[in-house]
Amino acid sequence: MMSSRYSTDFKELKELGKGGFGKVFLCENVLDQKKYALKKIPIKDGHREKVLREVVALSTMHHHHVVRYFQAWIEDGCTVELSSSEEESTSDDSVKPNATLYIQMKFCPQLKPKGNR
Repeated sequence: MMSSRYSTDFKELKELGKGGFGKVFLCENVLDQKKYALKKIPIKDGHREKVLREVVALSTMHHHHVVRYFQAWIEDGCTVELSSSEEESTSDDSVKPNATLYIQMKFCPQLKPKGNR
């Protein structure tokens, strides 16, 4: 069985937030020992191309109001845990996620999730 790049390269410290597309976690890279915000987005069948277009757009953005993007990757067969409401909205087997997109971004401790402002 192949190990996950996420579980091999990062130590998950805590959940920072969640939204309609996935969850963001504070993680520490085991190699450089720096903290990053890592977004996990479940990819449903038929949505991979759309997700990849968004990653390409994010990777080319350079603006002082946009959190710095480092890298992204997809792991097939690894899915983000869904809440009960998310599971209900994906009850049809044809739309359940079958892969996860990981987006590694700069961790900005001064930024607070919307619910904590």
